[in-house]
Amino acid sequence: MLTFLFGNDHFRLRLRERALSSEFLAAQSGPEEYFFDGRDVDDHILSKLQESLSGGLFANPRSILIRHVELFDEKLCDAVINILPKALPNEICIVASAEPTGRAKKGNALQLWLSKHAKTEDISLLTGRALSQSILEILHGIDVEMQMEPHAIERLAFRTNGATGHIYHDLLKLVLAREGKSIAEADVLRLTEEPAGESVSFVLLDAIVRGNREQAVSLLRQEETSPDTAFKLLGLFAWQVRQALMARDEYDRGVTSPDSIATAIGAKPFSVRKLMPLIPRLPLARLKRSLAYLSDLDREMKTGQIRPGVALDLFIWKF
Repeated sequence: MLTFLFGNDHFRLRLRERALSSEFLAAQSGPEEYFFDGRDVDDHILSKLQESLSGGLFANPRSILIRHVELFDEKLCDAVINILPKALPNEICIVASAEPTGRAKKGNALQLWLSKHAKTEDISLLTGRALSQSILEILHGIDVEMQMEPHAIERLAFRTNGATGHIYHDLLKLVLAREGKSIAEADVLRLTEEPAGESVSFVLLDAIVRGNREQAVSLLRQEETSPDTAFKLLGLFAWQVRQALMARDEYDRGVTSPDSIATAIGAKPFSVRKLMPLIPRLPLARLKRSLAYLSDLDREMKTGQIRPGVALDLFIWKF
């Protein structure tokens, strides 16, 4: 199976790429995964790609992701075009993708070949009614009961320029910081004040990850001016842990550039750059466990089983 994804909606493209790969891997026994990125091309990429494509009677099923083929040079394009037709049995799933980048030319021979011989999907930024519907779908994917006022949808679309990744992260922050079940335009406008809040929660998270829990509690006491502030901080913690989880997933795939990770997960580059020194200390298991614990604390706070300040203290000591 050979699929070619192209377009400028990086986040939706990554989601589609993973969905295709995951669907294939789930249906196989003992599958292997390979990952190549045109931003990190080295002298051995062709031999590595040939090795991943080469099979045999007893070869395992393989999922091969090839990102940013628009950055492949002419020699590499010709070589890949030569080997791809010889290695497309049913036990191999190849998902190649191209995205507009500053370093890329308008197109290359490999993109042209893929557009003719692969199943192609255009994943470009949405506009108008399609974008509004996409915002609601993303929102309900986060919280099926949450509603959003029409003016709030318009304001978020304008704020993010239709970039799905930024929409996802903004909606996640809005949902986690809200006690009610409706997002108003004023809530979206308050996101412009969020960088200061993000910085506070990052300093706290940095202290926790580095084992300075006493410092984290001290910082928390300075910020905890009201129950609403504590609730919002817990929401920002959950948002940052979710972002770290996505960044760690890319990191484990071999992507180490903060800007590349930011593009892949739809986050703002500066926030990923701040997270990167912590990523090696945050294994996926710890992040998943922490996210589940935050979800439990959120539920207990909203049902009155625990006070917001106590919930934050528990998070710091159990993260």
